[in-house]
Amino acid sequence: MSEAISFLRSTPPNSVLFTDMQGSLVLSYYLCDKHTELPFQPPTDSLPMARCGDHYILTSARTQQTFDRASFPTLLADAWRKAPTETTLYIFQSGWIDDKEQDWLSELRQLGGKPRNYGPNILVCPVFRENGSRP
Repeated sequence: MSEAISFLRSTPPNSVLFTDMQGSLVLSYYLCDKHTELPFQPPTDSLPMARCGDHYILTSARTQQTFDRASFPTLLADAWRKAPTETTLYIFQSGWIDDKEQDWLSELRQLGGKPRNYGPNILVCPVFRENGSRP
């Protein structure tokens, strides 16, 4: 986990980290200096964005579970609309075990991502907007 957090801290200031509800709790603890605000009610926004140190966390609040691969392309398109000036979104995923991990990694690559595992069930994947710069 420490390597993944180090990588995320090394991204440019104001970068947008895109995650699910489980991942947002992990990032709140490890990246946001343990300042976690636990949601006790469903958020009114399906993609709430919150400040986290030098970054923003964009959270898929449509489910309390992990990203659903079947609906992920649509969700990613919504994330791009929510962050219209970004050229890169950093997808963060942790805490899930998926028997179709290779399918998930292949899909991320097809969407323009460069997934990297940081240990069991810890993934960071920069995804680039079409025609955007690639760091």
